[in-house]
Parts: sequence; structure tokens; C-alpha cells
Amino acid sequence: MGATKTINIIAVTLSVLLAIGLFISNIIFSFKYHEYQLDTNPILLVLEENFNSKLIYNLELKESCENGEEKLTLGRWDGTIEGCYCYYDNIKRGSCSKSDYNNKCETLQGYPPLDYYKINSKFICVKNSKETYKSLLKTDQVVPKDSECPQNYTSCGILDTIGNKFCVENGGKCPINMEYINNITSYSNLQNEYESFPIGYAFNGNSFAINNEVKTILSVFKISENQPCINQTEKYWTYNYILGPLNKKCSPINRQLYDDRFKQILNTMFDTKKNDLYKDNSIPEITITESDNIIVHTYARNLLGFNKNKIYDFSIDKIKSTEDLSNNCASVMKILSYILLGFLSLPVIGFIGACTTHRHGGSDCTPEECGCACMTGIVGAGITAVLAFLIDFILCIIIFVCALRLKLYLNIKESDVFTNEMIQILIDEGSKNFLFSLAIVILIALLIIQGIILLVNFIINKKIEL
Repeated sequence: MGATKTINIIAVTLSVLLAIGLFISNIIFSFKYHEYQLDTNPILLVLEENFNSKLIYNLELKESCENGEEKLTLGRWDGTIEGCYCYYDNIKRGSCSKSDYNNKCETLQGYPPLDYYKINSKFICVKNSKETYKSLLKTDQVVPKDSECPQNYTSCGILDTIGNKFCVENGGKCPINMEYINNITSYSNLQNEYESFPIGYAFNGNSFAINNEVKTILSVFKISENQPCINQTEKYWTYNYILGPLNKKCSPINRQLYDDRFKQILNTMFDTKKNDLYKDNSIPEITITESDNIIVHTYARNLLGFNKNKIYDFSIDKIKSTEDLSNNCASVMKILSYILLGFLSLPVIGFIGACTTHRHGGSDCTPEECGCACMTGIVGAGITAVLAFLIDFILCIIIFVCALRLKLYLNIKESDVFTNEMIQILIDEGSKNFLFSLAIVILIALLIIQGIILLVNFIINKKIEL
């Protein structure tokens, strides 16, 4: 019996300490919760665009695109912020102050971002495949770099950044590559079944090549002042308008700044002056300066590569629904924390209120009245605390499960080394609530264990000895 009594004392003591720890942890977590915004994270948007990309089978520069063709985008102008124009001080960033308005200054509204669809006054019109990159990975047309295409299929070249090859039936069309782009004026109007094969192409064994060199399929196009950044969410671009974004440079990944997988298109039809690019794409003239007369170039590369088994179940919708559930639980948990803190203060409020004002004359209350007020507050606070704890525990468990799911959903790191680093940034972002919620779940589990120990001893001995 002595051993049982010792165990009960230890279990009760641990239960009290764990309950206090849970209370403090819950309150802190509800206010320190990191709200997920993965659905707007630029890395996830890059991945989504990559998975939904389609192969390009024909590309032409035209004044307008025809049915069955899509306009290719070359990047995005980032827009401007709101500013204040004063005749004596020109333009300054930010809203006008009251004194600015008194001095007859005017507000300059910001402009939203715009995509670049035109270059040298023409659209880049493309004919795409029906299948997306993600759906193609599930087919036999995509094979690893060290594998051969299926029988009666021929390789068109390197599809993505991990060297996967794209295969077509013998005699079938291949997507475009750099030779197609650089010689576009030579064969852009060909209308036969081999229109997407540049002049001089030949099948070489099981690879599609010119001069025995396996070619890269081009799917991603980007206009830039310099070699594009290795971080796919960044770009090298100088803004000369005072209300434009801060000038954009490249930050390193694995000590590398630029993405040498992008190759500059040598065809001068894809070069233009920055100010002409702005005018072609209806960028507001007020934002165009004399310094925007530099020449910018167009670069292209293949798709970001992924292991087909890793992204089989990858879904942006699943990620968004999971983060929304977690964020909603955190909002409820924060409201409950406010309510809990309010009700826990009821005994103090009741004591002060009852003991400073008599119900008949404003004199000090009697001991009975003080005791009644305090007991009412304690009972109310206790009931509220228990209910809030139970709900908070459930919400913490849900948040923990959501954090675990996000880690699993984002576990697609079998790409090239630079893309893997970007994905790790995304995983870190999705894991910010994992450790805190895990700690609370562990505390809950330990508290349940102590409860089970006390329950077993009660069943055996018909009472709890302390």
C-alpha cells in the first residue's frame, strides 16, 4: 500500500505541474502562433506554375494570336506604390501628410503589376501540349536520364533540370528547343507535320540531336537585364522611377547567384529596350524614365525537374485547405485564451466588487457576502477553464496534425540542388508551428498517462490514497 500511495502522490504532483504547464503553453501558443500564408508564398507559386506548365510545340511572333494559340508571358512589371507629388519637392514615396495637403500637394495612386505579353510590338503566340508537366510525369513518355525511351519511341531531348528525357513515337512532333528559337525566321511558317523540327534535325539513335548533341526542351521564358537569378522567385531588374519597387538583385543559393541553365536567345527578335518593352505592354508612361533605354534580353530553359513518385499526390488545394484549417483553429484558440484569462480574473473582480460596495448602503460587505462573491467567481472560472482547456487541447492537436500534414505534402525534395534548397525554405515555413504544437501534444499525453495511473489504482484499491 505504501508503494501505491507514493505512486499516487507522484502522479497527482505531476498532473498538477503538467496542467500548469499546459495552461501556460496554451496561452503562449495562442498568441505566438505563426499564421500560414503558403498559398501566397512565391516559392509555392513557382512550383505550381511549373507543375501546370505545358510543352510548347510552335512559337511565332505575331500582332495577334489565333484560336488554339496562347500568349506567352516574359515576366512581370511589379507596379508602383502610392506617392505624394509636391510642386516644390517633386515626388516622394508614401502618402501625403496633412501639411503636404495644406501645401497643395497631390496623392499619386499606385499602379498594380502587369505581365509582359509583347516584345517589339508583337505577341509571342504558342501552341501548347494538352498535358501538363505533372500529368506527363505519370506517363511512359518521360524517362530518367540514364534510361532509354520505350520501343518505337524517340527522345526529343532533356525535359527538365534533373535530366529526365521526353519521348515521342517515331515520326511524332517534338517540343521546341533553342535551335528552333534562334532560327525562327527560317521555319516559323512551315505547316507540315514536322513544323516543330528545325531544319537540319535528325534522329540519332535514341536521342533527338543536332551534331550528335542532345538538346534541351524549352518551356520557361524570362526577360531580364542580366542572367536570371538562381532563386526562381527573384529577378535582376533596375527600377528608375522613384515610386517603383526597390531595385531587384539576386541572392545566393549554395553560393551561386545566377542560373546558368537559362540560355540567352541569340535571335535579335527577342531583344528590346526596356522603355519600348514598357510602352508595348501599356506600362503607365509616368513611370518610364530616360534611364530605361538599356537593352534587355530574353532567356529560356527547361522545366524544374522532379521525381514522378514524389509529386504524385502533391496538391496545392490540399496545402491551402490544411493551412486554412490550422489558421482557423488558431483564431478560435486565441479567442478562447482571451475568454479564459477574463474568467480567471472573475474571483478577483468579484472580491473587489463585493467587498467595496454594500448592496444597501455602500459600506463594506459582510464576510458572508465576500465569501459568496468569491465562490461564485471561482466556480464560474473553474467551469470556464475546464471547457476552454478541453477545446484548446483539441485545437492544439488539430494544429499539430495540420503541421505534420504540411511537412508531408511539401516533402518533394528530389529535384536539382537549387530547387531542393528553395523547397527546404518552404518546408521550414510550413513547420514553424510544428515543434510548439508537438510539445503541447506531448504534455497532454503525459497528463493522460498520470490520469490512467490514478484510475488504475482507484479501480484496484477502491480509493485514492495520498
